[in-house]
Amino acid sequence: MNSKTILIGGVVAAGLITAGVMLGGGPRTEVSEEATGLYVPGFDVNGAQTIEVAYADGGYRLEREGESWGLTAKGGYPVDLGKLRTLLLSVGGAEIVDKKTDDPMLHERLGLEDPPAADDKQWRRLDVTGSNGKALASLVLGKRSGSGRTQQVFTRRSGENQTWLVSFDGLDLPTAAADWIDKQILKIGRDRIRAARVTHADGEVLTVSKADAGDAHYTYHELGDRKLRYVSAPDGLGSALEYLKLEDVARAESMDFGDAQATKVSFWTWDGVRLDVDVYPVDDTHWARLSAVADPDGAPEFDGAEVTDDPDAQASITPESRQADVDALNAKLGAWAFQLPMYNASSLTKRASDYVEAPPKPAPDDEEATDFLAPDANPVTLPQAVPDAPPESIEPAIEDESARDAVIEDDAATKDPERD
Repeated sequence: MNSKTILIGGVVAAGLITAGVMLGGGPRTEVSEEATGLYVPGFDVNGAQTIEVAYADGGYRLEREGESWGLTAKGGYPVDLGKLRTLLLSVGGAEIVDKKTDDPMLHERLGLEDPPAADDKQWRRLDVTGSNGKALASLVLGKRSGSGRTQQVFTRRSGENQTWLVSFDGLDLPTAAADWIDKQILKIGRDRIRAARVTHADGEVLTVSKADAGDAHYTYHELGDRKLRYVSAPDGLGSALEYLKLEDVARAESMDFGDAQATKVSFWTWDGVRLDVDVYPVDDTHWARLSAVADPDGAPEFDGAEVTDDPDAQASITPESRQADVDALNAKLGAWAFQLPMYNASSLTKRASDYVEAPPKPAPDDEEATDFLAPDANPVTLPQAVPDAPPESIEPAIEDESARDAVIEDDAATKDPERD
């Protein structure tokens, strides 16, 4: 890489920093067309309005609205801006390594035919368009080498036969559109959660709370005279929003939960915000709707507990700042339905049996336990003893001495076949 290329690459990065790295306004960041080492000279990183990615058997579209970008296939749900920045910087900083063939008959060998073979896993077409509808980049990407961040890719511009070997830094064009989405829905640690309550459709209720923000564990309100499986069993509910993620997402108005009955979960924070989560079982999945409301006095308290408000949470809280927090949460969450991973759904829909030890099996009463000892219960007939030797009475009595001799003689003949 020559010094001129390094300088121009620095201009691209500096332009993004100046623009707040938000890809949404600020100074235009263009690369000089005199820099022949760049494959897409003059690429306007901040001017992109739409990005379309095609692969062998599908494709998707990312579209900008104001300062944010959304995934069209998911109703415009916001994409991960970090991934988007990386992609646009990768295109703007792509460098020519070598000039290759311009024979279209050889495109297939490089993975650059269009349309591609149905089983081609590497082929991509990338189209980046500006706000005025002008194409900022239109590339066909084929076979590549390198498994790290930097890859060398056989590339040609759409509509051109000339091919090139181009080096891209951080190029990542997944085939799954959902891979562009930030999977984290919320990240609210249990140190912010004062209380939580689960209400199942069948009426079962579980409530946990802390009397003081410094308490190590939550108290389970409905424990009664039962015993917890372990002292930290209720803590899972208090931590349920810390790593709340999604597997899929859809516009709320597009979802029909039918007759599914929701498990309703509410969380109260120390700073007076209540988050409500309705979890719907749909076939073998769980979908959730989330909303927020200001509720500084609504947190359930355990009977007899002396609640100590968290001074850190209350120090800078005003009704206006609390409402601003609520509005921001609803703007982010209110329009969507989220498919939850099983571990998240499980954390939100716990039952009492998950918290308390199973009751011991009842012992049989005394009468049942001794019935088998009753003298007339299940009488058993024992076999009679077998004598050691047959009694003499079972030998046939032979009174006639001559007859006895004949019997003995016949018996000897039977035992000696050569006697005759």
